Amino acid sequence: MTLDGLYTDIVAEELDTDTAPPRLPMLTHREAELALALVTAVAEGETGEEVRTTARALSGRLGMRLPTT
Repeated sequence: MTLDGLYTDIVAEELDTDTAPPRLPMLTHREAELALALVTAVAEGETGEEVRTTARALSGRLGMRLPTT
């Protein structure tokens, strides 16, 4: 599966959920899979548009959950 496909699946899964969980974990299992796939792609030298786009999307998604200092 592509990085874009993994990210799309995460978003689609959230849209299909009827109710929001009371508290989101820092990183869901699916997001962890995507982050590992992204790190692996970068480690293997991939620098294409899909890698850059997915990295920006994941960064924005996870950055919202970090506490501000």
